[in-house]
Amino acid sequence: LRVTKQFVVHCRLKGTERVDSSPVKDISRSGICFNTSLVLERNSNVIIDLMTPYAEGKKVLLEAVVVAVKEMPITKIHQIRAKFINPDKEALRILSLIENFNQDRAR
Repeated sequence: LRVTKQFVVHCRLKGTERVDSSPVKDISRSGICFNTSLVLERNSNVIIDLMTPYAEGKKVLLEAVVVAVKEMPITKIHQIRAKFINPDKEALRILSLIENFNQDRAR
């Protein structure tokens, strides 16, 4: 289940300092799709700081591997699809809340 939500992530290539704030296109317990101005390559690891009301003011830090990159040539924006790597228990709880909220609204 992929959930379309209006969240923002702060993302960066693992091992670098440059951070980009990016809108989330969709998200699930296993991964995320977002747009960014960062140039990321397939199989690179990214650090994602998810901003969501479900986190109750806490940071939700996730590591993910980029599985697909689609460049939007006119805007120089990249659509990134990434799979989460070993999210901790709290991150999985929050990702589940996001999915469940969308399922409840669909009923």
